[in-house]
Amino acid sequence: MNRYPTWKYALIAFAVLLAFLYTLPNFFGEVPAVQITPARATMKVDGTITAPGPVTLIAGGTMSLTENAKVHATVLDTSLQAGAIDMAAGAAVSVDVGKLTVQSDSTLTMADGATMTVQQGTIDITTVGDAIVTGIFTGNPTESAISITSTEGHILAGHTLGSGHIDIQADT
Repeated sequence: MNRYPTWKYALIAFAVLLAFLYTLPNFFGEVPAVQITPARATMKVDGTITAPGPVTLIAGGTMSLTENAKVHATVLDTSLQAGAIDMAAGAAVSVDVGKLTVQSDSTLTMADGATMTVQQGTIDITTVGDAIVTGIFTGNPTESAISITSTEGHILAGHTLGSGHIDIQADT
């Protein structure tokens, strides 16, 4: 009845199944492990947000990270997008391996003691208004390790004089 041996049909079925598995990522795009977008314009982070993959926080208005806020992704990218971003002393945003992107349509204000850390990767901060920064660290020693851009404002040191805190550090 069959013109070919059964093992050849099994081999063809296996090849088709394997091809189907390889096409699945095309149907399901990259989605952050954690994506938080509040219904209101403002967002207040007052606790820990941790994910094994990407973390994206989006607020149409002001995003406030309190002294208890800890945002952490182990791999891939972390993104903060808001009208204005305020980080209290003790607030921390960190990525083990990947990129940290911070975008503000207004200002970024980091109080003395707030931190942004990427162990292996880059940090890209873009604001329209002033960027008051402190506690920014990456283990990447290259020229592109940290980028801070303010299109219509200033980039200012956020540490208190004599506090001993380092504002920006790219190191191995």
